Amino acid sequence: MRVPHARDARRPILSSRATLALCAALLAMAVGGPPLLAQTNEADAAFALTDRNQDGMVDAEEYRNRLVEVFYFSDKDVDGVLMITELPGAAPSEYAAADRNGDGKLSQEEFVGHQMQGFSGADTNGDGKLSEQEVGAWKP
Repeated sequence: MRVPHARDARRPILSSRATLALCAALLAMAVGGPPLLAQTNEADAAFALTDRNQDGMVDAEEYRNRLVEVFYFSDKDVDGVLMITELPGAAPSEYAAADRNGDGKLSQEEFVGHQMQGFSGADTNGDGKLSEQEVGAWKP
């Protein structure tokens, strides 16, 4: 079954490109190594880090796993929820849309669920995987 196109879905809090770049930056900071993004193209590095099986595509499971990592790396106060202040570049309206229960904070389920809409929107050929071209071309 084909997932609705990006124009049919709500916009994600962060774009797929921003999510992948944030993932790469957070992972580099977490391992304490030199900034990976400074050494190579941001998009290529982020894509490579998300593409765990190195098949040149990011499938939904790889994307979801990366989003879970982004959630925990972004949770600066380690309280198990994300406040808008913990998500640089997040649009307040999209944050509110992701906050399904309206409590002013995002649970992991809310964050990942909302961000997965970006995956669906970027997957223009409907194969359940994102190529670097699809990620690069996607505009929320």
